[in-house]
Amino acid sequence: KLQGSTGDPIRLVVPRDNVLDGVCSSLNLHDQSARIDVPLEIEFRSGYADDTGNELADEGEDQGGLRRQWLDRAARYFISSDLFLSPAEDAAHLESSSGLPTNRGARGVIYVPSPESVCRCVQDDWEEQFELFGCILGFAILYKETIPVHFGHNFLRSVFGLKTDAQDLLPLLESVDKTLHTKLKYVLDGGYRDLGETLDDALEQSHLPRVFAINESHCPELVKSTVLKANGDRVVVREDNKEEFVMLLLDRLLISGVARQVECFRKGLLRVVPDHIVQRIAELMSVKEIELMVCGSEEIDVDDWEKHTQYENGFTHESQPVRWFWDVVRAMAVEQRAALLSFATGSSQVPSGGFRFLQPELFTVQRVAVGDRYPEAHTCANTIDLPVYSSREELARRLDFAVREAGDAFGR
Repeated sequence: KLQGSTGDPIRLVVPRDNVLDGVCSSLNLHDQSARIDVPLEIEFRSGYADDTGNELADEGEDQGGLRRQWLDRAARYFISSDLFLSPAEDAAHLESSSGLPTNRGARGVIYVPSPESVCRCVQDDWEEQFELFGCILGFAILYKETIPVHFGHNFLRSVFGLKTDAQDLLPLLESVDKTLHTKLKYVLDGGYRDLGETLDDALEQSHLPRVFAINESHCPELVKSTVLKANGDRVVVREDNKEEFVMLLLDRLLISGVARQVECFRKGLLRVVPDHIVQRIAELMSVKEIELMVCGSEEIDVDDWEKHTQYENGFTHESQPVRWFWDVVRAMAVEQRAALLSFATGSSQVPSGGFRFLQPELFTVQRVAVGDRYPEAHTCANTIDLPVYSSREELARRLDFAVREAGDAFGR
C-alpha cells in the first residue's frame, strides 16, 4: 500500500493544447538523484489573455479531476507519437514499405515501444521522454488512477522486473500481435508443407525475412538492417535453423530491441513509486492484473455504472430524468460511452474492480432545475449537472452536444 505523498507539492502549469510543455523541467528530470513522490497539482492554461497580455489560468482548484485529466491526456500524447507503435496495425518493423500506424488511441489496441533505431531517428530526447512516461505511470499508480493505454505484456513484464524465459516469448507475442504470432507458428509447425509449399514460399507470403536480419526502421535516413546474429544478413533461413531464427526474432522484437526504452521508462516509474513497492506488485500480481491496475477496463458495464451512482438535489434513481439518462447511456455506442465517462470523470477508463472504486467518490447525477441549459461536468467530483428536460430525446441531444463540445476541455 502506498502512503500519501509528503513534501512540497509539484504544481504543473500547462496549456491545454500541449500538456507536456515544460514538464521535464518542472519535474527536475535532469537531476538523476531527484525523487518526485510528492503531491502533484495541475493547472491548465486557458489559451486566453487578459487586457495586459497575460495568459489566464482556468478557473478551479485541482482536487483530483485536473490531475486525472492531465494523466489521461499525457498518456495519449505518447501513444500518438512515433515512440510507440501498435504491432497489430503496423508490420513495418519487418517490412520496409509502410509508415507508423495512424489509428492511435483506438480502444482495444496494444502498444509497445518503437525500436530504438526509430526512437533515435524521430526524437533527440527520446530517452528522457520514456522516463517522463514512466513518471506518468508512477503518478497514476500513486493516485490509484488509470491511463488509457494498454501496453504489451512483454513491456509490462520488463518494466515491473518480471523475468521472461525464452519459451514464454511466442505466447507473449500473441497478446501483442496475433497476426505475426500466427505467421511464426505457421513457419515453426511447417503447415506450408501440407499445401505443397516450401519454407521460402511461406516466408515470402508472410512477409518475413529470408535471412537473419530485419529492417526495423521507418526512417528514410536509416537504411541499414539489423542483424539477429553475427553476419545474419548472409545467413539464410532454412529448415534446420528456422527455430533459431524465430527465437532470435522474438527476442529482438520483445526484449533486446526495447531494452533501453524499458530501462528509461522504469527509471521514471521508480522516481515516483519506491522500488520495494514495484517489487511487491510484481510478486503479488500477474501481468494481467498489473495491466488492469494500470490501464483499467475498457469495458463499460452500464448496469455496474448505474448501480454505483448517487443522486443529489432532489434526484432519485426513480426520477424520470434519471431513467431517461440511463436509457440514453444504454443506447450509446461504445465510443460514446467512453466519451461520456471522460466528460464526467476526466478518464475514459473504468477503474480496476469497477465503478465502486471510482475516486475520489462515486459517480453522481445532480438535478438542475433550469431546463434551458446543457449538462455540465465536475470531474473533480465525478459529477454531472443534469437539467430537467421535457423529453428523453431532448436529453439525448443536449447530452451528446455537451460531450462532443467539451472534447478535451475540463468540464466545470
